[in-house]
Amino acid sequence: MDYLVDYIDKMGKYTFEESPFNEVDGVIFSIMSLIDVPNVVPFIGEKSKTFEEVIGKQIELHDTKQFGYIISPAITRFIISCYKTNRFRNLVVCDGFVKIDDDEETQSTFFSILLPDDIRVVVCGGTDDSIVGWKEDFNMMNRTKVPCMDYSSTYLDTVAKNSKNLFVVGHSKGGMEALYSIAFCEDETYKKVILAYSYDGPGFHPEIISSPGFFKALEKMRLIVPSGGFVGRIFYNPIEPKIVPCKYRGLQQHDPLSWAIDGNKFKKAKHFTKESNEMKLKVDEMLMNLSVDEKQMFVHDLFEVLSAGGAKTLTAAASKPHRPIISFLKLTKESKEIIASMFMTLYKNKIIAKELLIGMITIPTTK
Repeated sequence: MDYLVDYIDKMGKYTFEESPFNEVDGVIFSIMSLIDVPNVVPFIGEKSKTFEEVIGKQIELHDTKQFGYIISPAITRFIISCYKTNRFRNLVVCDGFVKIDDDEETQSTFFSILLPDDIRVVVCGGTDDSIVGWKEDFNMMNRTKVPCMDYSSTYLDTVAKNSKNLFVVGHSKGGMEALYSIAFCEDETYKKVILAYSYDGPGFHPEIISSPGFFKALEKMRLIVPSGGFVGRIFYNPIEPKIVPCKYRGLQQHDPLSWAIDGNKFKKAKHFTKESNEMKLKVDEMLMNLSVDEKQMFVHDLFEVLSAGGAKTLTAAASKPHRPIISFLKLTKESKEIIASMFMTLYKNKIIAKELLIGMITIPTTK
């Protein structure tokens, strides 16, 4: 069975003139958003760069180290390997936009990749190593929408003015942004959109999916989720997903390096695994049983703990684990009980606990 590393081996020699953009390329572009976008991607109005130049700058600044605590070394190696191929080396990278704001509680990252035939691929960045980015994700538990959503549609409208044909892609939170952007963009922008791909991206609040714009855009939306996945099944999503077989276990299935490929598309599984179904049921149950106030308290206190000592990234928090522990112990009894119960509810379930444990002790590798 083939995976992304095999795709690069087989397709890396072909340019996009020789083999057009496909759903596998889309997830590769989405993964590329994990690079240090603020420091290596040209912003809107700046001179564009080739993908080779962008990754060269990435290596110059960061060597070949992984991009953060939650990003596997395998993904780092994979991104670096892509820039050496004919397929990706000379692609034009441009129009970066980054908004990371603790007060607004948002981490929004976007850039564009230009392909032949006047095709622009808008890349919506997923959650990176920043703690504020993860807090924005968790805020979706108790908010109709979060700031990155509006930034996504505004960015799409901005770059669409200089574009003829558009694909929009994103992994994880970036996938959610990709779908939201085409549902709430201007009419002239929407006409230029060919497809929007969400790769294991979470769903939405019911108010969003019941809006006329979202209903209209369903025909151009694609959702691709691993068979044992969980992230792409959170919240509400009316899109019929393409379910993909996966070689990893537990939450590591969120990593696209583990998704099975057949030629220039993802393989298709018949159904989700029992572990995935069990996880979805349990999380839905937890969210339904918490009041709005309890959800807000959970998110606020959890991220107060993670950012103890001024930590801005998960890597920084993990480097001094005593600080989050001390911060947790200082919480009120009610807060500690809510946080603990959220995690213990999952681990009390034998099916979920086994899957999470296997996922944690399995080390992802590439060739």
